[in-house]
Amino acid sequence: MNTEDLLRTELRAWADEVAPDSSRDLSAAGLTDLRRRRLRHRAELLAAAAAVVAVLLGAQAGASHLFDGSDRSTAGPSSAPAVDVLGLPARGPLVGDPAAVDALVRLPWSSDSAPAGRDPVLSGIPDPPLESRRVLWAGDSPSGLRLAVVAGQNNAQPVERDPDLQTDLGALGSTAVAVFAGPAGTPIDQLRLAGVPRGRMDGRPIAVRDASTGTALVLAAPGDWIEIADRPEYAADGTETWDYRPVDAPDGAALLTTDHGYAMRYRIERDGGTVAADEGFDTFSSDSSGAGDRDRIQAGVTVRTLRPPVGDPAELAFDAADLVMRSGLPPEQVDVVVPWTGIAPSRDGVPTTVTLTTATLPSTAVLVSCTVLRPLEDGGFGGSSCSDDLYTTVLPGGGTDIAERTFAFRCTTHDMTGSGDSELTSLVVVAPVGATTARLHDATGTVLDEVPLVDGVLVTTDEELIAGTTSVVPLRADGGEYTRAGILTGE
Repeated sequence: MNTEDLLRTELRAWADEVAPDSSRDLSAAGLTDLRRRRLRHRAELLAAAAAVVAVLLGAQAGASHLFDGSDRSTAGPSSAPAVDVLGLPARGPLVGDPAAVDALVRLPWSSDSAPAGRDPVLSGIPDPPLESRRVLWAGDSPSGLRLAVVAGQNNAQPVERDPDLQTDLGALGSTAVAVFAGPAGTPIDQLRLAGVPRGRMDGRPIAVRDASTGTALVLAAPGDWIEIADRPEYAADGTETWDYRPVDAPDGAALLTTDHGYAMRYRIERDGGTVAADEGFDTFSSDSSGAGDRDRIQAGVTVRTLRPPVGDPAELAFDAADLVMRSGLPPEQVDVVVPWTGIAPSRDGVPTTVTLTTATLPSTAVLVSCTVLRPLEDGGFGGSSCSDDLYTTVLPGGGTDIAERTFAFRCTTHDMTGSGDSELTSLVVVAPVGATTARLHDATGTVLDEVPLVDGVLVTTDEELIAGTTSVVPLRADGGEYTRAGILTGE
């Protein structure tokens, strides 16, 4: 396989892993969620592509790397012996019962969603031929979940058959995987399909997590070294680290229970090579209501606003939930504040709401998100980040109250078609409410302009200021200065 083909394969596998796998929501809010995650993943896919290319080049040069926090030297993904995880014998406590295994392979894969071959997040796939199905894992978890993972022929019918244009993630891979779940002890024929069956790349591990019970399962190969990190750790200076720990997986299958596992990652080593590094879990909800991580966080998070909010208050909680999920902490340990929501200009005059959300962590580090929300012709809303390189970022803490901090960022609005002609970028400055003026500096420290603020806020489309401003110093009415702030950039 040449470099281009391997890159395509790795990107498709990565995209399959990040694709939402929870219960579908066809409401306007659900579609907003979907659009936002897709725009967000676009930047992440570009980062993944760069990472894959770097790995390929490193492997060709004979390079190796170290796992963070480990003294085991490991080569790149291409050096790990290939194992078809989807072709391994069945594992789990229930697979010793032939009747249970036979009942599992007969469970219907049908979905109540849209016909197959459309949007893979909203669509299921046709039932695979019975003779192609096999149980990969089945059993009850200590946290009270009966879980079964079943593989079968990927029988999806993609709309686009040109592989270079294929974006239907459910059509990728020769094998599809379905997850069935219910309370521990549930009769096999009463287990429900959890999420949408997905096409899988044959050699990739499988990692699923139930948002309701905290049950998580990683399926790798016997002898693989599996490590789990519950969440990132953010130091006061904004540094992000992950503390991985090994988990028991004698046959290559790791079953564990997690609390607030929405940020959890895993990595796998095989014979000195890396099989998976810093990867997330496919999440579903076994709750009959279908409530997932975001639903639970939105219901429990407290959001403070520093200025009268604009738009739907539920959207504030949506942004807050994203930041809490990134932190991996319980909502009550995260201080969520919305310094500002307001309207940014657009080329077609459609009002676009910009929301700046912050989440202060116990270490005092601050997570920040900048998002836009735009009404669509069908009556729904489309959401995205302010730019591909700025959805969330982390800032050093130090104990300064959010009300006394200044945030400056560039935010681009567009008509959601992807057309560059529709884009309009603004420079946004959100200073303390008491600031009346902002002094804008360029990279040399020269003052570009001193502009008035309204309620501590500036939104301007002046191209010279947008291009040249690198830092902002807000001023009080008496001329006193607030702390200088640089322009926010993404990761």
